[in-house]
Amino acid sequence: MISCRDQGFFYIWTISVVLSVIPNVCEGSQTLMPAFTLILKPTFIPLEIPLVQKRDHRDDNRLMDNLMAKKLPGLEPLEIGTIFCIGRNYVEHARELNNEVPVEPLVFTKPSSSVIFDGETIKLPVQSHDIHHEVELVAAIAKGGKNIPEHKALSYVGGYGIGIDVTARDIQQKAKEKGHPWTVAKGFDTFAPLSTFITADKIADPQNIDLQISVNGERRQYGNTGLMIFPLAKLISFLSGIFTLHPGDLIFTGTPKGVSAIKSNDKIEAVLDKSLTRLNVTVE
Repeated sequence: MISCRDQGFFYIWTISVVLSVIPNVCEGSQTLMPAFTLILKPTFIPLEIPLVQKRDHRDDNRLMDNLMAKKLPGLEPLEIGTIFCIGRNYVEHARELNNEVPVEPLVFTKPSSSVIFDGETIKLPVQSHDIHHEVELVAAIAKGGKNIPEHKALSYVGGYGIGIDVTARDIQQKAKEKGHPWTVAKGFDTFAPLSTFITADKIADPQNIDLQISVNGERRQYGNTGLMIFPLAKLISFLSGIFTLHPGDLIFTGTPKGVSAIKSNDKIEAVLDKSLTRLNVTVE
């Protein structure tokens, strides 16, 4: 039996074997000789199995895009691009960790998978036993640019938020001792909590903004962006001289002194200036 498919149905073809005899004449004698005949006969019995409908994979792609894209709250439709971070941008913070004060911006990055938003949870990784908070002013780039002059740099900012550069301090220390990058120490999932952003016109001078963070109601860090070693305009100009900046890129501008450990069940609140925006997250 052989099956074939036609117009959405399967049909059965049958093969018949017929045994017959034919006379065999050989050198004047006559005998009967068996013969086999194959007969292929279609019986056309429909099994009524419908064809599978063709799938439009464009729908899958659109769904995946929506799942993967993280839009910046308060600055929609901007989507998160590269996350640039600046280390040791406050003198007192550099000193509290016994680090040298840099002579040019110290740049590292975080993956977009590290981002969470207000009301979400920092997940402590099993690979580290010393996780710290670092509160920071975060600037969101609204238009792309390369080699941006410092005097025009702030015009590329679309808005500001407050963020926490969560750091696995023990992993970072080992990396520093070996001269390795900080990517692992800074890049775990949930290690970049972000507030809702406010538009850039709400802040006249980003170099005169208060930052603070409290853990379980106790204030841990407090500082003013005027204490930055490298102001935001300088950072934008410096970064754009190396990387092309794109809309949605973020700049974590560095943290003031007072970084300290967090633990499971902590409740954290970070505040930008006089309640311009707030960020509340929990720890588990």
